[in-house]
Amino acid sequence: MSGWDVSRRELLAVIAGATAAIGTSAANGSTVHQRARRPNIVFFLGEGLRHDEFGFAGNAMLKTPHMDRLAREGAVFRNGFCTNALCLPSRASFLTGAYSHTTGATTNDDDTVKPGFPLVTDLLCEAGYETAFIGKSHVGGALLDHKWDYYFGFKGQADYLHPKVIEGRDSQYGEPKPYNRYVDDLLTDKAVDWLTGRNAEKPFALFLWFYAPHSPHSPFYRPRRMLNDFNGTAIPVPENFDEDQKNYPDRSQAVRTATNKIGTTAVFVDDPRSLEELVKDHYAGVQSNDEDVGRVMDVLARKGTLDETAILLSSDHGFFLGEHTFYDKRLMYEPSIRIPMIVRWPGHVPAGVTRGQYRCGPDPAGDCRPEGGAIYARPKLSQSCEGQAGDRLAQGLAL
Repeated sequence: MSGWDVSRRELLAVIAGATAAIGTSAANGSTVHQRARRPNIVFFLGEGLRHDEFGFAGNAMLKTPHMDRLAREGAVFRNGFCTNALCLPSRASFLTGAYSHTTGATTNDDDTVKPGFPLVTDLLCEAGYETAFIGKSHVGGALLDHKWDYYFGFKGQADYLHPKVIEGRDSQYGEPKPYNRYVDDLLTDKAVDWLTGRNAEKPFALFLWFYAPHSPHSPFYRPRRMLNDFNGTAIPVPENFDEDQKNYPDRSQAVRTATNKIGTTAVFVDDPRSLEELVKDHYAGVQSNDEDVGRVMDVLARKGTLDETAILLSSDHGFFLGEHTFYDKRLMYEPSIRIPMIVRWPGHVPAGVTRGQYRCGPDPAGDCRPEGGAIYARPKLSQSCEGQAGDRLAQGLAL
């Protein structure tokens, strides 16, 4: 099983491409038995979740038992990278499989994907899946111009403690409604409710895209139960933390004038005053993510569908935690662009596998062709996808 070459797009090819294969059953005469083999899909996307913020990655300060379980029972790709370390462009690439200069969503201000780009969820909808989007998309229009069986999201950013969220069913959407609940707890409540109450006859695709520990446009708040987490814990200082004191010798002007330096500059309203404050708050957000992953996995287990579900965990970008004095992301340093990639899909993805190939590129379900009945490409999507094809990964994982 050695020698896999893996990009983010190839990972989603494993998940969404495999489902599309059997989703064409009406056209190619597939049997009911073949249709029953279609996996469910859960896609967890972190908001600035780093590649090394897990117990399995050696971080002894963090307690991430549920995400560790995904890694233990699935495949971990250690060297995944995004190509544009900003929330919106990266999310648009995850949804379309195209680079940000192609989608037109190149910055957080240029927020609209060009007309004509199908989303991976559009493909899944055509294949007979129930689709649900819950959380932060950040893309202009908040994906309300696409079909969803269930939708619970917001335009732009959210308030951690009093979010205003749009809810919709069967592509009919209401007005934003205020809630007095921690935003990611609320999002996960809705995911759990939808999974519990949905019609079990059809396969489903759930995109649960978290908000914590995002902060530039609104102050970060921890869940109440985590207010005292990491109290008394010593935070290591990165070896290059004091680079700002030397004015970043041999670095670009963009680095020297960057406004995401801890304690001296601010990105919008985000202004961590110390390394300790930054890291501990960020870690609280990560542990909140882990709790939410566990809640969804518990529901799947109770319904007997956990092992029938392909689960992907990744992040839109990484995050500086004091490296080069920085916080946030944006700059093309490894802490900013390196992201986690984990796939759990029993019977298709070997458990406990770690791959270290360096690959990056755009993201989802791609131009794969049938190999052993596992993968099918929709030409409509493959024409808009860029980067590496997923054929070899599909062959390696669809055992």
